[in-house]
Parts: sequence; C-alpha cells; structure tokens
Amino acid sequence: MKSLFLLTMLLNAGIFSNQSNNKPEFSGKELVYNQDTKMIIISGHAAFKSDMIDLKNADKITYNETTKEVIATGSIEFTTACELQLLTPKAENNRLRYTVGENIVYLD
Repeated sequence: MKSLFLLTMLLNAGIFSNQSNNKPEFSGKELVYNQDTKMIIISGHAAFKSDMIDLKNADKITYNETTKEVIATGSIEFTTACELQLLTPKAENNRLRYTVGENIVYLD
C-alpha cells in the first residue's frame, strides 16, 4: 500500500514515467494500477508510446497489460506507423484503440 501511495505521489508531482526498452512508455498526471485486472489507467495529459504509436495529451489512456490493448479518449494527438481505420465517418467519440504489436489503429 505504501508503494502505491508513493507512486501516486510521484505521478501527481509529474515525476513518474515508465521508460523500459521492451515495454511501452507512459506518463501522465495520475496513474491507477489494478493488480487484479492488470489494468493501468493514466489521466491528465496522458501519454503512451510504443514502437508503432505515440499518443500525447489524451484525457485518459487505459492499458491492459494482459491483452496489450490501449484505449485513449479525449483530445488525442498521435503519430503512428500503423494503418488507420475510421470506424465512424467522423470519428466523433474521440476514441482510439490499439493493441501493442498489431499494425492497425482504430478511431471511433
């Protein structure tokens, strides 16, 4: 419990950033990690970076460590080396879905 509190304090101070060679990198103002579901929720200028995609300034990013699925919502800025697929004509919901290791990014 103390380590979760410390992690939350570091994130709130804007100090935390996961930077590992083989894993995606992420940062934000707040991070919540659920050990049972293996879900990471990043909020407040949330950012996520992998080999294929670089997300910035999202309101919220959810990362599932088990499935490697990333869901970003809000005003998302991104660059990608993947194929883009618009699931609705205007992608009005400002939601981006991506699975680490795949070559397609979905916008809806």
